[in-house]
Amino acid sequence: PVARTEDDAFFRTLASRRYEEIRNIVELGQLLVFTSESEWSVEGAQNMPISYKSVSARRETSHGISWVEPLVVGNEVLFVQSRGSEVRNTYKDGDGWQSDDVSTLVGHIFEGKTVVDWAYARRPFSVIWVVLSDGSLASLTYDRAQDTWAWARHSTYSGDTFKSVVVVPENGIDVPYFIIRRNSISY
Repeated sequence: PVARTEDDAFFRTLASRRYEEIRNIVELGQLLVFTSESEWSVEGAQNMPISYKSVSARRETSHGISWVEPLVVGNEVLFVQSRGSEVRNTYKDGDGWQSDDVSTLVGHIFEGKTVVDWAYARRPFSVIWVVLSDGSLASLTYDRAQDTWAWARHSTYSGDTFKSVVVVPENGIDVPYFIIRRNSISY
């Protein structure tokens, strides 16, 4: 046996009924582990730091996450559900975490499509830019404190397709930049 210290690396198996692939980990006052099948909170047992001696994992919700990186927006995490066409939020509610579908009223935007990339522009309007698998673009204006979320669709003038998005802070605002495939070039 090897002597261990509290800061040694270690591994644990989550007590799940089936195989769950860990796809992302987010720290939001607590360690949140997102898998292909569910969302877990992980903390040290009995208010202790996480270590090989002290770790407690609890399944919070059972939705699963896609490979698209989750976004931290305020005190919650937005993620794309495992099948890629539903956007959910995860937020602390009392002793546990809850999750809501924030795309339930806009199924027509996601019909036959999946989310391939997204980025969050906090300032000035709290907008999440969402690139879809068919090359279209959607946006979600999202402010949980104001109980506001609104979706919109966007297109280019010539029917070009969106491939990727990134948000860059510039002069006190967050500016989205897109990679676009030009379908036709005319001068």
